[in-house]
Amino acid sequence: MGLLSRALEKIAQAAPLSELDESGKKIRDRILRITPGADVPYTALGLLTEYGSFDAGICLHYIKKNYESYASVGLSFKTVSVPENYIYKKEKNAHKFFKLFDNEKKLFDFMDPDLNIWCFPLDKKHPWGAVMLLGTHGTPSIDPRTMPVLLKDIHKIIYPRKK
Repeated sequence: MGLLSRALEKIAQAAPLSELDESGKKIRDRILRITPGADVPYTALGLLTEYGSFDAGICLHYIKKNYESYASVGLSFKTVSVPENYIYKKEKNAHKFFKLFDNEKKLFDFMDPDLNIWCFPLDKKHPWGAVMLLGTHGTPSIDPRTMPVLLKDIHKIIYPRKK
């Protein structure tokens, strides 16, 4: 295991932060001002790239044993369907985020295999009702521990539930 992998694993095992920095607060406020409409999750994900500087991101919701995409940035695919067992892990139930390991990220043929992929469950259901996957080349430019704090504030925008 290389130095980068060990550093990323330490980040993944660390506790989430409890407060946003100033740039996180600015992005949160911009996202909260998005005009309601069908493309709100896509717009929010696009704005998150300014804060997270990730290379690819996708939001997926759970439908009939699969995770189906509803918003993405930095990917060549418009829609993606991923079997539940590729994403949901019972041992990760309590995690607010985690890094996918090489053997797991190979399953995502819609993302560059060289990306470090971070998973952020968007609710506490089992299996999760929705997740956000963010991919970065190399070390993330932000600490992924900040994303759960931001997601808590913008939850209704990034994961609008259909009635």
